[in-house]
Amino acid sequence: MGRFDVVSKQAIHRLFAIAEQEGQTYRLTLTNLEIQHDIEDGTDKTEREYVDQLDINNDGVDEVLTSASHYEDWSFAVWEFNANHKTWKKKHDGSGGGC
Repeated sequence: MGRFDVVSKQAIHRLFAIAEQEGQTYRLTLTNLEIQHDIEDGTDKTEREYVDQLDINNDGVDEVLTSASHYEDWSFAVWEFNANHKTWKKKHDGSGGGC
């Protein structure tokens, strides 16, 4: 699990990703790409960060909680693992606070 940032003169690409082990290799099961085009002021900035994981819905599988910092506010998301598709899906997206 991690975030990878690529910065250029025209944009910042931020990839939040989770990879699951399958035998000897890893497979990406969550990819969330945010692209910031306003390099100077950052008015379209989104920086997603891992917060915690816990079994919110009591199904025996942890959900992942992330926060996202934006230009003048923040938000959070709850990601749920879909065992059939072996991928993570955003189950809830909520606003946090800001000015």
